[in-house]
Amino acid sequence: MLLSGLIGLCSFAYGQTLIRTYYDEFPSIKKEEYHILNGDSSQVDGEYKMFSPSGKVITTGTFEKGLKQGTFTNYYEDGSIQRETIYQNDLREGLTQVFDAQGNKIQEATFINDTLEGELKLYDTSGVLKAVTTFKKGKPEGKVQEFFETGAVKEETLYAGGKPNGLTRQFYANGNIELEAEYTNGLLNGFYKTFYPSGQLEMEVFNNRGKRAGTVKYYHENGQLKSTGKYEDGSLQGSFLAYYDDGSVHKELKYTDGYRVGKNVEYHLNGKLKYEGVFTNKGMNAKITEYNDKEKVILKKELLNELPHGQWLSYDDKGKLITDIMYQNGKRHGISKVYEKGDLISEINYAFDNKQGEAKTYYTNRQLESISNYKLDRLQGPFTKYHKNGEKEYEGEYARNKRIGEWLYYDKKGNLTQKDTYKAGELIKSENMELN
Repeated sequence: MLLSGLIGLCSFAYGQTLIRTYYDEFPSIKKEEYHILNGDSSQVDGEYKMFSPSGKVITTGTFEKGLKQGTFTNYYEDGSIQRETIYQNDLREGLTQVFDAQGNKIQEATFINDTLEGELKLYDTSGVLKAVTTFKKGKPEGKVQEFFETGAVKEETLYAGGKPNGLTRQFYANGNIELEAEYTNGLLNGFYKTFYPSGQLEMEVFNNRGKRAGTVKYYHENGQLKSTGKYEDGSLQGSFLAYYDDGSVHKELKYTDGYRVGKNVEYHLNGKLKYEGVFTNKGMNAKITEYNDKEKVILKKELLNELPHGQWLSYDDKGKLITDIMYQNGKRHGISKVYEKGDLISEINYAFDNKQGEAKTYYTNRQLESISNYKLDRLQGPFTKYHKNGEKEYEGEYARNKRIGEWLYYDKKGNLTQKDTYKAGELIKSENMELN
C-alpha cells in the first residue's frame, strides 16, 4: 500500500487512524483514503477509496484487519462501474464482472479461492456472447468456444490440463467448417484439414507431434487436385507438383529438408514454359529464367543468399531488352542500362546502390542527350546536355547536387545564347549573350 505523503489524522475508537496518500507526481492531489489499526500500515481496516488525479473516485471496497472483504468496485471517470470483484480474506471468491464505459457487461468469471473456476464469458457491446471458456483449477478444461454476432459457433476447441487436446474446429459464418484439426497436449497431432466456404475440401495433411508428416494435398474449389507433396519431420522432401484447375501441370518443384533444390519449373496454362530455376545452397542461390506465354524470355536473374546478384536482364514480349542491371549482394553495383524499344536510353554506374561516376542518357534516335557525374548518389562535377542534333544545349558544374560557377547555354547551331552564374545552387547573375 503506497504511503508516500501520508497524513495521520485523529485516532478513533479501536485505535483506527485515518490515512491519506498522494500522487508522487502531484503531491497535492489525494490518491487514497483509508484507516489502519494501531498505527500498523499493514492493518488496513474499514472503508477504502482510491481517487483519480482529477479527484474522481475510481475504487471502493472494505478491508478487515488488512484483508479485502466483500465487493471491490472500480469506476470510470464518469462514475460508471468498470469492474466488480468479490473478495473473501483477500482472495477473489465468487463472481467478477467487467463493464465497458457505456455500462455494457463485457466479461464475467467465477473465482474459488482466487482461482478461475467454471465459465469465463466474453460479450460484445450489444450483450451477445462472444466466447466462453470453462476453467478447472485455473486452467481451461473442456470445450472452449467463440461465436459470431449471430450466435453461431465460430470456433471450438477441446482442452484438457490447460492445453488443447482433441478436436478443434473453425466455422464460416454460413455454418460450414473452415478448419478441422486434432491436438495432443497443445501440439497438432493427427489429421489437419481446411475447407472452402462451399464446404469443398481445400487442404489435408497429417501432423505428428506438431510437425507435418506424410502426403499433403491441396485442392481447387472444383475438387481438382491443386498441389501435392510429401513432408518428413516437418519439412518438404522430394517432388512437389502443382496443377491448374483443369488438371494440367502448373509446377514441378524439388525439395530437400524444406529447401528448393535442383531444377524447378512452372508452366503457363497453355502448357508453355513460364519459369525455370536451378537452386543450390539450401535454396538461397539460384539462376532463374522467366518466360511469357509464347515462351519468349522476359527475365533472367541470379540470387545469392536470396538477394539479387550478378546480371539481371529484362525483355519485352517481342524479345527486346528493357533493362540490364548489375547487382552485388542485393544492391545495384556496376553499370545499369535502360532500353526503349531495344534502344539504349540511359546508362548509370552504381556503387552499392549509390550513383557513382559517369551517367549518360540518350534520345530515341540514339543521339547522346546528357552526360553527368555522381558521387555518393549526388550530382558532382561536369554536366552537359545536348540538342537532338548533337550540338550542346547547356553545360556547367555541380557540387553536392547544387549548381556552381558558370553555366553556358547554346542554340541548335552551337551559338552561345546565355551565361548564368551560380553559387551553392543560387542564381546570382544571368547574361543574355545574344544582345552582346
